[in-house]
Amino acid sequence: MKKNILVILLLFAVTVANAQYKGMPKTFTLKDCINTALKNNPEVLLSGARIDAASADIKGAFGQYLPNLSVNGGYSRHLNPSDSINASYGGVSMTLPNPSSPNSYNMNANLGWTIFDGFSRGEYYSQAQDRFRSANLDADYIDNIVVRDVYRNFIDVVKKKKILEIRADNLKLGEKELERIKAQKEAGLISIGAV
Repeated sequence: MKKNILVILLLFAVTVANAQYKGMPKTFTLKDCINTALKNNPEVLLSGARIDAASADIKGAFGQYLPNLSVNGGYSRHLNPSDSINASYGGVSMTLPNPSSPNSYNMNANLGWTIFDGFSRGEYYSQAQDRFRSANLDADYIDNIVVRDVYRNFIDVVKKKKILEIRADNLKLGEKELERIKAQKEAGLISIGAV
């Protein structure tokens, strides 16, 4: 919670400092502050990543219902092919010509489909959907907390601004009262002890 408040205040301070640096002050509305906080808050970004991961889990769980197809291929070449093969049969050693090419190719294809696996696919898919719903609810909760914190901080800033304006007005009234009293003393209408 305190991180959220710190991030929002830091973001607000940096934005205000940047606006003052450019010479053009910017006034932020409550909606601007909420949109900025929801876009840049690390917890909100993390909850979005959790939703994406849970969505990918659902796709993976559904993929277990589909057939599996794998195709492999290969190629090899003997760099020093021999022109002949030495063979031994019945104790007699013979040299035969090598009929094979130095190139060798292979290919393999497998197709499989799991018909029944003890309901584990269905359970895994159901758990993936539950994780997705949970991630969405967590994201909504975090968004609500961030929005609530922005409301609180915005109201606090507006309240402090109003207090500052009131104190500035009180200071101006006090300065005017001081000038009036000084003028009355100089005119001799009141003594310094009466003040």
